Amino acid sequence: MLEPIITASCSLASALLVAVMNNSLIKYRLDALEKRMDKHASMDDRLIRIETEVNGLSQQVKELERRSET
Repeated sequence: MLEPIITASCSLASALLVAVMNNSLIKYRLDALEKRMDKHASMDDRLIRIETEVNGLSQQVKELERRSET
């Protein structure tokens, strides 16, 4: 009678240990993914700023070219 209880207890402990380890791994991977997403968002913001500056500079060059033609 005692042997099935011990076996069930060991199985339960193993299952809980695996669940905790998987949870830790998932948390670690989610944290890493969040960091990569933050970097991506930062790059996206910088790209938008650069595109805006390039458009402004392009317009200035076109204006200067137009002025130099007249």
